[in-house]
Parts: sequence; structure tokens; C-alpha cells
Amino acid sequence: MLMAAGRKDRKWTQDELGERVTRHAKLPASQALVSQIESGKITSSKLVRPICEVLSIPEPMHFTDERMKRWWLAGHLMRGAKMEVFESQLESMEAILKALGITVSVAANDDETTKPRK
Repeated sequence: MLMAAGRKDRKWTQDELGERVTRHAKLPASQALVSQIESGKITSSKLVRPICEVLSIPEPMHFTDERMKRWWLAGHLMRGAKMEVFESQLESMEAILKALGITVSVAANDDETTKPRK
């Protein structure tokens, strides 16, 4: 829904969005592919991230269960309400992960990955 709304807000057709994504990501993005991604018929594609970047919208989130969704939402709401509390809680969680031998690294344009400490 965000993709279609973002595109329509800019008054772009699916074909125009596809052309912009093709230039941005150097990946072929036809009107048909944009349509299938917008409609949800295609949910996993190399084009999702570039489309979100071109439209300046967040990437879709996929949760494994309801608790993961609640965890993410709590962090998101805390960050928006009180950044210093968010930062404090994030640092505490990272310290717990470190104590468990888990490091979290976020690479540019990549998903979060967890790696055991060596």
C-alpha cells in the first residue's frame, strides 16, 4: 500500500516508477513487475529495496511471529517518543547480547545480522 501511495503522491505511473528504479538500481523494473510488487503478488524481489529508496518509504517488515512484531513496534514507538530512553535501552540490550557472545552488525544497505563472537 505504501508503494502505491508513494507513487501516486508523486503522480507517477507504474511505468515511470519502473524507469526511475531501473536508472537508480541498474535493474530492469518493468511496469508489470511494479504492478505485481504493488499488489502483493510478488513479495520477494531485488526490486523492493530500490523501489522503497526511490519513493523514500520504509521497506516492508516481515515478522516471524506476533512477539517479534510487538518487540519491533515497542522499539519504534519508544524511539519516536523519547530518543534518550530509546538509546539507553538499546545500549542495555547490546550489552546483554555482548555478554551472551553475540555481536550485532548492520552493514550499509543490508539486513541486520547476528554473528557469534570469536
